[in-house]
Amino acid sequence: EIGEERAARGGAMMAERMKNQEKAQRQYEEDMRNPGLREDREAKERRERTMRRLMEEIEADNKKKRERAKEILGKVPETPESRTKAMEKALKEARDEVLKIRKEQKEGESGRKKLSAADEEEDDEDEDDERPKSGADRAREAAAAAAGGRPRLPGDEDVTRGELDESTKVESSSSTTTGPLQVEVS
Repeated sequence: EIGEERAARGGAMMAERMKNQEKAQRQYEEDMRNPGLREDREAKERRERTMRRLMEEIEADNKKKRERAKEILGKVPETPESRTKAMEKALKEARDEVLKIRKEQKEGESGRKKLSAADEEEDDEDEDDERPKSGADRAREAAAAAAGGRPRLPGDEDVTRGELDESTKVESSSSTTTGPLQVEVS
Protein backbone atom coordinates (compact mmCIF):
# COMPACT_ATOMS: atom_id res chain seq x y z
CA GLU A 1 0.00 0.00 0.00
CA ILE A 2 2.83 2.44 0.84
CA GLY A 3 4.53 1.55 -2.44
CA GLU A 4 1.33 2.34 -4.35
CA GLU A 5 1.05 5.75 -2.63
CA ARG A 6 4.68 6.55 -3.47
CA ALA A 7 4.16 5.46 -7.05
CA ALA A 8 1.02 7.61 -7.32
CA ARG A 9 2.83 10.66 -5.84
CA GLY A 10 5.81 10.06 -8.13
CA GLY A 11 3.51 9.82 -11.15
CA ALA A 12 1.74 13.04 -10.16
CA MET A 13 5.07 14.82 -9.68
CA MET A 14 6.30 13.57 -13.06
CA ALA A 15 3.09 14.72 -14.77
CA GLU A 16 3.43 18.17 -13.15
CA ARG A 17 7.08 18.38 -14.21
CA MET A 18 6.17 17.52 -17.80
CA LYS A 19 3.40 20.10 -17.75
CA ASN A 20 5.83 22.77 -16.44
CA GLN A 21 8.40 21.87 -19.10
CA GLU A 22 5.79 22.16 -21.84
CA LYS A 23 4.70 25.52 -20.48
CA ALA A 24 8.31 26.74 -20.36
CA GLN A 25 8.85 25.55 -23.95
CA ARG A 26 5.71 27.35 -25.16
CA GLN A 27 6.82 30.53 -23.36
CA TYR A 28 10.29 30.28 -24.92
CA GLU A 29 8.81 29.85 -28.40
CA GLU A 30 6.47 32.78 -27.87
CA ASP A 31 9.39 34.93 -26.68
CA MET A 32 11.31 34.01 -29.82
CA ARG A 33 8.35 34.85 -32.09
CA ASN A 34 7.42 38.11 -30.27
CA PRO A 35 10.37 39.46 -28.30
CA GLY A 36 9.35 41.82 -25.50
CA LEU A 37 5.68 40.85 -25.53
CA ARG A 38 5.85 38.99 -22.23
CA GLU A 39 7.78 41.83 -20.55
CA ASP A 40 5.22 44.34 -21.82
CA ARG A 41 2.36 42.20 -20.54
CA GLU A 42 4.04 41.81 -17.13
CA ALA A 43 4.73 45.56 -16.99
CA LYS A 44 1.07 46.26 -17.81
CA GLU A 45 -0.06 43.89 -15.04
CA ARG A 46 2.30 45.60 -12.57
CA ARG A 47 0.96 49.02 -13.60
CA GLU A 48 -2.63 47.86 -13.17
CA ARG A 49 -1.89 46.38 -9.73
CA THR A 50 -0.12 49.58 -8.71
CA MET A 51 -2.98 51.76 -9.94
CA ARG A 52 -5.55 49.60 -8.13
CA ARG A 53 -3.52 49.81 -4.92
CA LEU A 54 -3.09 53.57 -5.25
CA MET A 55 -6.79 54.12 -5.96
CA GLU A 56 -7.72 51.96 -2.96
CA GLU A 57 -5.34 53.98 -0.76
CA ILE A 58 -6.75 57.28 -2.05
CA GLU A 59 -10.30 56.08 -1.47
CA ALA A 60 -9.39 54.92 2.06
CA ASP A 61 -7.75 58.30 2.79
CA ASN A 62 -10.78 60.17 1.48
CA LYS A 63 -13.07 57.98 3.59
CA LYS A 64 -10.98 58.72 6.69
CA LYS A 65 -11.08 62.45 5.92
CA ARG A 66 -14.87 62.38 5.51
CA GLU A 67 -15.26 60.47 8.79
CA ARG A 68 -12.91 62.89 10.57
CA ALA A 69 -14.81 65.88 9.16
CA LYS A 70 -18.07 64.29 10.26
CA GLU A 71 -16.67 63.83 13.80
CA ILE A 72 -15.50 67.44 13.99
CA LEU A 73 -18.38 69.20 12.20
CA GLY A 74 -21.15 66.74 12.95
CA LYS A 75 -21.84 66.42 9.23
CA VAL A 76 -19.97 65.76 6.00
CA PRO A 77 -19.01 69.05 4.31
CA GLU A 78 -20.37 69.83 0.85
CA THR A 79 -17.25 69.35 -1.25
CA PRO A 80 -18.67 69.85 -4.76
CA GLU A 81 -19.83 73.35 -3.83
CA SER A 82 -16.49 74.27 -2.29
CA ARG A 83 -14.66 72.85 -5.33
CA THR A 84 -16.81 74.92 -7.67
CA LYS A 85 -16.18 78.07 -5.67
CA ALA A 86 -12.45 77.39 -5.59
CA MET A 87 -12.40 76.85 -9.36
CA GLU A 88 -14.34 80.06 -10.00
CA LYS A 89 -11.99 81.97 -7.73
CA ALA A 90 -8.92 80.57 -9.52
CA LEU A 91 -10.39 81.45 -12.93
CA LYS A 92 -11.22 84.99 -11.77
CA GLU A 93 -7.69 85.46 -10.43
CA ALA A 94 -6.25 84.21 -13.72
CA ARG A 95 -8.45 86.61 -15.72
CA ASP A 96 -7.45 89.51 -13.48
CA GLU A 97 -3.78 88.62 -13.90
CA VAL A 98 -4.14 88.48 -17.70
CA LEU A 99 -5.91 91.85 -17.73
CA LYS A 100 -3.18 93.35 -15.54
CA ILE A 101 -0.42 92.06 -17.82
CA ARG A 102 -2.23 93.30 -20.93
CA LYS A 103 -2.70 96.75 -19.38
CA GLU A 104 1.00 96.91 -18.52
CA GLN A 105 1.88 95.92 -22.08
CA LYS A 106 -0.51 98.51 -23.53
CA GLU A 107 0.90 101.24 -21.28
CA GLY A 108 4.41 100.34 -22.37
CA GLU A 109 3.58 100.73 -26.05
CA SER A 110 3.31 104.28 -27.36
CA GLY A 111 0.84 105.36 -29.99
CA ARG A 112 -1.83 102.87 -29.04
CA LYS A 113 -5.12 103.65 -27.37
CA LYS A 114 -6.18 101.94 -24.16
CA LEU A 115 -8.89 99.34 -24.41
CA SER A 116 -12.27 100.05 -22.91
CA ALA A 117 -13.73 97.63 -20.38
CA ALA A 118 -15.95 96.03 -23.05
CA ASP A 119 -12.98 95.56 -25.41
CA GLU A 120 -10.94 93.99 -22.61
CA GLU A 121 -13.69 91.45 -21.94
CA GLU A 122 -13.90 90.57 -25.64
CA ASP A 123 -10.14 90.28 -25.90
CA ASP A 124 -10.04 88.16 -22.73
CA GLU A 125 -12.46 85.67 -24.29
CA ASP A 126 -10.44 85.49 -27.51
CA GLU A 127 -7.08 85.42 -25.74
CA ASP A 128 -7.07 81.68 -25.09
CA ASP A 129 -7.16 81.07 -28.85
CA GLU A 130 -4.47 83.65 -29.69
CA ARG A 131 -1.96 82.85 -26.96
CA PRO A 132 0.84 80.54 -28.12
CA LYS A 133 1.50 77.52 -25.98
CA SER A 134 4.72 77.29 -24.04
CA GLY A 135 7.16 74.44 -24.57
CA ALA A 136 6.12 72.89 -21.27
CA ASP A 137 2.43 72.95 -22.31
CA ARG A 138 3.24 71.26 -25.61
CA ALA A 139 5.40 68.64 -23.84
CA ARG A 140 2.63 67.89 -21.33
CA GLU A 141 0.08 67.49 -24.13
CA ALA A 142 2.41 65.23 -26.11
CA ALA A 143 3.13 63.05 -23.05
CA ALA A 144 -0.57 62.85 -22.19
CA ALA A 145 -1.47 61.93 -25.77
CA ALA A 146 1.24 59.26 -25.92
CA ALA A 147 0.13 57.77 -22.62
CA GLY A 148 -3.57 57.79 -23.46
CA GLY A 149 -4.35 60.92 -21.41
CA ARG A 150 -2.81 59.75 -18.16
CA PRO A 151 0.56 60.49 -16.54
CA ARG A 152 3.51 58.29 -17.44
CA LEU A 153 4.19 55.45 -15.04
CA PRO A 154 7.13 53.14 -14.51
CA GLY A 155 6.52 50.18 -16.77
CA ASP A 156 5.04 52.20 -19.65
CA GLU A 157 6.37 51.04 -22.99
CA ASP A 158 8.32 54.23 -23.69
CA VAL A 159 9.87 54.06 -20.21
CA THR A 160 10.80 50.37 -20.35
CA ARG A 161 12.12 50.34 -23.91
CA GLY A 162 13.57 53.85 -24.00
CA GLU A 163 12.81 56.58 -26.46
CA LEU A 164 14.74 56.41 -29.71
CA ASP A 165 14.44 58.70 -32.69
CA GLU A 166 13.19 57.05 -35.84
CA SER A 167 16.48 58.05 -37.50
CA THR A 168 18.50 56.01 -34.97
CA LYS A 169 19.64 52.78 -36.57
CA VAL A 170 19.34 49.83 -34.18
CA GLU A 171 21.78 46.98 -34.70
CA SER A 172 22.52 43.81 -32.77
CA SER A 173 25.89 45.29 -31.75
CA SER A 174 26.93 48.90 -31.90
CA SER A 175 28.90 51.59 -30.13
CA THR A 176 28.36 55.30 -29.77
CA THR A 177 30.35 58.13 -28.23
CA THR A 178 28.88 61.22 -26.63
CA GLY A 179 31.51 63.53 -25.21
CA PRO A 180 33.74 61.58 -22.87
CA LEU A 181 31.26 58.67 -22.66
CA GLN A 182 31.48 55.67 -24.98
CA VAL A 183 28.77 52.99 -24.88
CA GLU A 184 29.23 49.66 -26.63
CA VAL A 185 26.46 47.09 -26.94
CA SER A 186 27.04 43.63 -28.28
